[in-house]
Amino acid sequence: MQFINPHSVNYWLSILKRMSTSGQFDGEKAPDFLRPFHLVTLALAIKKHGIDVIDLPGQIQSYATRMHLWEAAGLEPPYQVNENDRRFSLIPVRSIEDVKDIDEVSKAFEVIAAHHYEDGCSNDFGTVISELLDNCYRHAERSEDLFGLACVQTWEGGNKGQLCIADTGIGIRCALGQNEDLLERLNYDNACQMATEFGVSGKLGKGHSGYGLALAKGVIDLNCGKLLVISGDEGFESCAGVSRTFGLKSRWDGTVVILEWNLDQPLDSLPVYESWPSEEDDEYDDMF
Repeated sequence: MQFINPHSVNYWLSILKRMSTSGQFDGEKAPDFLRPFHLVTLALAIKKHGIDVIDLPGQIQSYATRMHLWEAAGLEPPYQVNENDRRFSLIPVRSIEDVKDIDEVSKAFEVIAAHHYEDGCSNDFGTVISELLDNCYRHAERSEDLFGLACVQTWEGGNKGQLCIADTGIGIRCALGQNEDLLERLNYDNACQMATEFGVSGKLGKGHSGYGLALAKGVIDLNCGKLLVISGDEGFESCAGVSRTFGLKSRWDGTVVILEWNLDQPLDSLPVYESWPSEEDDEYDDMF
């Protein structure tokens, strides 16, 4: 099983853009294999543009129904499915409407991590998820119930897991632009890449620590997994520690964060904490 790539991201976002202009979703053009990234962005786009019909091929529709796509999009599902206990392998699409949702999704992810990492090497990774969900909650456009969404799936046969968190809020460039110290860099740097740097935040010291995406990147790099950050017409990926930026042909108004990891490699945050600048140690030790 392969990690998702920028080409696939661009292709999917082009489908969502056509849907926003045509008023209908062409499920025949959807990939044969849907992941959390496809589900959360589709649900948000459908809700944002007032689409009232989701037409998907049979097998994909069954999977999407089980993953609560219709409910996340504010629609009635086409039918009810038997939901087996799969708490160790997935979290269906979940709306992040308040701090309770942040806590529940983080704990649900910890259950999945504990199932795969019985020796405890998933050290404090729930903190990563909680911080990313909090960013999503704070920045999401909630005026029309467009809350951020989160979804997780693991595939033991493919030795992979994917978590996607997305919103239709102000976006990373706009958020970082609230910090005057970052304005010069924003003239020439990729905003998504900047957001993954330790200590970079639009509201540093105002309830935002600037470490969520930096911690996620560090953990995923050590796992030899992949981090993708998408916002506006900008994208950033880090795969096995190799980073690059890319452009989006069809922009995403908001932010999408995709974490992909190998199930046979640890998700360990401790080495990342230990690698951070020593002058910050006292401050961050107080947080945990």
